[in-house]
Amino acid sequence: MAGFLCDTCRYCHPSACSNPERPNATKCKDYGKTGGGTGGGIGGTQFTVRKLVFLLIALLVIIGFILLFILPY
Repeated sequence: MAGFLCDTCRYCHPSACSNPERPNATKCKDYGKTGGGTGGGIGGTQFTVRKLVFLLIALLVIIGFILLFILPY
């Protein structure tokens, strides 16, 4: 017997899934696989371009503060 679909579905949350068989559904028309069960990526979330750009800008701001306020002393 295969596992339940809800174990690896991206919609496995009461507010996202209206299937009455949830969380033990074996067939579902709205099933969307997460790609690994936990969402993949770092910390269970996928890295997107938006997150990468945000982290890059945050890094540049931190470097700017270091250059402006710490190194001159």
